[in-house]
Amino acid sequence: MKDSANGVDQWVGRTCEIALSWRLSGATIGQLFADANPDLTDRQVFLTLAGEYLASHSRLIEAWQQYSWDKRVGSGPYLDHLEVGRYEDGRQEVHIYADATSACADFIYREASAVLGG
Repeated sequence: MKDSANGVDQWVGRTCEIALSWRLSGATIGQLFADANPDLTDRQVFLTLAGEYLASHSRLIEAWQQYSWDKRVGSGPYLDHLEVGRYEDGRQEVHIYADATSACADFIYREASAVLGG
């Protein structure tokens, strides 16, 4: 499904915007991801599209960082500036990125996959 205004798949914007609406919506993060219906079938395509969207909406990177810091779970994906990984009895599957946009796109992919069971 394309957004005719800018040619970006609609799920990309809806997914990347979740961190802004999460606190205000009253919905669970699972509901928000389900409603956004991100395409998780091809990780590289997701990272490319989300990275492009985040690059032109940089305020979202800070919102996702705050979301990650505010999570109240003992395990799962995390974002710590340029570091992305999974926390479970310590930091695992850690990747350090050269830029915050790529780190954030990876975190969103990991979080969506974890939340949606993908």
